[in-house]
Amino acid sequence: MQKAADAGALAAATAKIYGGNYVTAGRNDAAANGFTNGTNGISVKVNYPPLTTGDPFTGNTGYVEVIVAQAQPTFFMRVGGFNSVNVASRAVASIVGSASGCIYVMDPTDPDTYSATGTITVNSACGIKVDSNNTAKGAFKDNGGACTDATVIAVVGSVDVDSCSQPPTPTTGVAPFSDPLSYLQPPTYSGCDQNNTHINKDTTLNPGVYCGGIQVSSGVNVTLNSGLYVLNGGGFKMSGGGSLIGSTSGVMFYNTGTASNGINKYGTIDIEGVNNTTLIASNTNTNGMIAGILFFDDRNASTYISNPVNIITGNTNANISGALYFPSSSLQYAGGTAQSTYTIVVAWQFSVVGNSVFNDNYSGLPGGGSPIHVANLSE
Repeated sequence: MQKAADAGALAAATAKIYGGNYVTAGRNDAAANGFTNGTNGISVKVNYPPLTTGDPFTGNTGYVEVIVAQAQPTFFMRVGGFNSVNVASRAVASIVGSASGCIYVMDPTDPDTYSATGTITVNSACGIKVDSNNTAKGAFKDNGGACTDATVIAVVGSVDVDSCSQPPTPTTGVAPFSDPLSYLQPPTYSGCDQNNTHINKDTTLNPGVYCGGIQVSSGVNVTLNSGLYVLNGGGFKMSGGGSLIGSTSGVMFYNTGTASNGINKYGTIDIEGVNNTTLIASNTNTNGMIAGILFFDDRNASTYISNPVNIITGNTNANISGALYFPSSSLQYAGGTAQSTYTIVVAWQFSVVGNSVFNDNYSGLPGGGSPIHVANLSE
């Protein structure tokens, strides 16, 4: 019965993370362990948040509770008129545990969906997970002297080339996985605050809706005040020197648009060759921002244009802290070797083209955990 409660709590918490029916999930896993709600006097209650009086998790929306109960026949107690007694087991699971991975590559079939090429190093304090099941050529490519060093490298398919990875033999044949940030709701917005923004001199920008996107001329220094920047068409284009400095209170870009021509036609992110890049996600859900999310690309991007590719490449001193969420488009990345607090990538395909460091210090975020959540048994 306790095993059924434990399994039910973990299943319910996982379903809650991804927006599924947590009650059904909890009861299904309890049933898989021999305790089916409504049969043979069995009751399986799934409570979100926990309801048990006096428990430290009661009322806490970061947890799910499962209670499995069944009347059991007595023996000696029958002398006192007690023919049965209700026996129950209880478990509580967290929905805010931090995932061990920080790089997730989502393309399920193509070859080389994760690639690091050239004499570069990729140092990750957390795991890399590649969802492609490609075995004909391989889903993971570490080529041309590139070295990928991570706590775990897990690949659904096989390895194409592995010139220098740590661990030296990535784990292959793992189970497929889904988008770990699918629970996030995109920001809401309306109207246009700016149209076709072209910047050709040093400028400070304010958050708002930039219809037609933002384009920055070579050598220009741009400062971003804290808040949400909605790029409704046109994307963000900046290259050829200059600097891009976001407020230390945090910024967030939501990149969206449409498939049709005009000011709101979807455009990609292209930030490369910038001398000094400091972009930090917010630690709180304020001013339209989502804590821990730096770039949020429209989930329909691949239906707006074919094979969208985004580029974010900083120099060695770049400080890019936050989640780079490109669930249906590719990302070319070089994050430099500066000690960013944390960097998360969820992308359709991911190509590392320069030295990059991925840290996992989420202590400043709500609950002190990663935006990518996993279920953990707490009680």
